[in-house]
Amino acid sequence: MNRYVGVALILLLMFSPAWAHVLAVTGTETETEDETEVEQETPEPTESKTATKEKEQAREAMKQRTETEREMAKDRIEEKKHNAELARERNKKLAQRVHPRFDMLFARMLEHAIRIEQLVEKVRGKATTVGAGGTDVAEVTALVDEASTNVTSAKQQLETLQTTYESAVGTEDPKTALESVLAGLKEVRQYMQDAHRQVRDAVKLLKSIVKSETVAAPTVTPVP
Repeated sequence: MNRYVGVALILLLMFSPAWAHVLAVTGTETETEDETEVEQETPEPTESKTATKEKEQAREAMKQRTETEREMAKDRIEEKKHNAELARERNKKLAQRVHPRFDMLFARMLEHAIRIEQLVEKVRGKATTVGAGGTDVAEVTALVDEASTNVTSAKQQLETLQTTYESAVGTEDPKTALESVLAGLKEVRQYMQDAHRQVRDAVKLLKSIVKSETVAAPTVTPVP
């Protein structure tokens, strides 16, 4: 009998509200301790750390690359400035060296063209005098006209080339312009050579005409 009473008391205590509260609190504390242990035991993912490190490395690499490109661009600008300064210095020395020579060349060629022009007009005058007596001097006149045209072309070309040359000397790259001037001077020389040849032919032809006219002229015998 006493044994049954003891069991009943135990069951009563287990199912009483106070005992239930104790059991609930104990269970909650146990669950909280379990969750805390789980949280403490859960490690931080390794992949997350690796990704973060890779991002930082990528940002640093980009920063370094940008800085390098900036320095390279600065170096290129400085190099261009330096090269431009060297080019200006070379052109200055070139101008000092060749400018007197070109000036002398232009002056000599212009003087030569003027002499040919004077010769052309002299031959033209003689041809006009001979033609005034009825002699045919058309071929002489044609040669003189061609010579005059070539001399005029030579003088005009010289004037243009001199302007081109003076403009080219002050540029950063005068070499191309100077080559063009030299090529133009060859044309001027050809104009003057043609004019000189035409004047020479006109003189020969005029002399031949005058000589033939003199031989063909009748000799007048004076009446005694």
